[in-house]
Amino acid sequence: DFAVTVSPSSVSATAGGQTTATVTTTVSGGFNSAVSLSVSGLPTGATATFSPASIAAPGSGSSTLTLATGTAAAGTYSLTITATGNGTTHAAALSFAINAVQTTYSISGAVTLNGAGLSGVTVGAGSASAATDANGAYTISGLANGTYTLTPSKTNYTFSPAAKSTATLSGNWTATDFTAIPDTFTLT
Repeated sequence: DFAVTVSPSSVSATAGGQTTATVTTTVSGGFNSAVSLSVSGLPTGATATFSPASIAAPGSGSSTLTLATGTAAAGTYSLTITATGNGTTHAAALSFAINAVQTTYSISGAVTLNGAGLSGVTVGAGSASAATDANGAYTISGLANGTYTLTPSKTNYTFSPAAKSTATLSGNWTATDFTAIPDTFTLT
């Protein structure tokens, strides 16, 4: 007889990507036959490829199973790996998770002082922030869909406006600009 195992027993991939698992067959007793491999339970749009496609006689060996997500919907799928040889069939279970792509956005703009860009201003948006470059430009990247309040800060400056809220991000947000106003001090 023979046995089939899959390792790891659970795999995942981001939508549009792929992952692999190793399918291993071991023989016992007088078993001596090639073992063919197949998979069932794949979601529509996903593909599976074994390399090699079968285990040569006497039936002991391993094959790399490559699972490509293709256009399959995100979710967790229970796959069955089937090994057949000399009229005998055995199966092993494999959990296949397809994770949705996390779409992120950016907010960009500029900070100016007397019409020229001001460098070194930190513009915060929730837990994310970015500093302005030599031209006063900034871009905060990697933001999830949501509403953000932008707050610029730099020692010895105030800003107009002091803060600015975005609409709910569903795309990149541009032209979120601020004007710097130097603090004034009175010497006595």
